[in-house]
Amino acid sequence: MNRNEIESDLEDDYWNDALDETGNKIPSPELREDNEGDEGKKKSNVTSNNFRFVDPEDAKFEKLELDLGRFIEDVRQLGVTASDPGENANEIIRAKLRKIAAGLQNMNEVSSQFMNHQIPVKIFDFVDEMKNPNVYSKAVFEETDAKNSEVNGKIEQYKKYKSKILAKWAEEMPDAALQYMIMRKESESDKGPPFL
Repeated sequence: MNRNEIESDLEDDYWNDALDETGNKIPSPELREDNEGDEGKKKSNVTSNNFRFVDPEDAKFEKLELDLGRFIEDVRQLGVTASDPGENANEIIRAKLRKIAAGLQNMNEVSSQFMNHQIPVKIFDFVDEMKNPNVYSKAVFEETDAKNSEVNGKIEQYKKYKSKILAKWAEEMPDAALQYMIMRKESESDKGPPFL
C-alpha cells in the first residue's frame, strides 16, 4: 500500500457517513473518480430511484457487519504501516489510531442495540478454529434434525406398542378393554387430545 492510498483512505471518514433512520447510508450526490475499473470515467454515487424495503433489524446488523469489516481493515492497515514504516509513518499511525478509537467508541455506543441478542458460546470455538460460523449453524440444524427424527421415531414406536397392548388386552379381556376405551374417550373429550 503506497502513501497516496493510505492518505486517501484516511480522508475517507466512513465512521461518520450520513445514515437515514433505518441505518442505510445516504448516497452522496458528488461525482468521484474511479480509476480502477473505468479508466478514469466519472461515476455518480447517486443510485436510481429503485427503493427497496429494508427491515430495520436487518439494517442494523448490516451496518454492524460493515463497521466491523472496516475496523478489521483499519487494524490490518495499521499493522502493515507499523511493520514497514516510511516517511510520515508516525502521522499515518496516529491518524489510524484516532480512526480506530473513534470506531471503537461508535461500536460501544451501538452495542446497546444488540443486548437482547444471544450468541451461542460454541460458535467462538468455530471462529477460533478459523471456520466459517455458518458451518456451526449448519451443524446445529443437522443435529437438531437428527434429534427430532429420533424423538419422532420413539413416539411412533410408543404408539405402535400401545395399540398392540390394547389389541392383546381386547383379545384376553374384551369387557375390561371396552370399559377402558369408553373411559378413555370420556376423559379425552374433557381434557382435549391425548399426547399419545
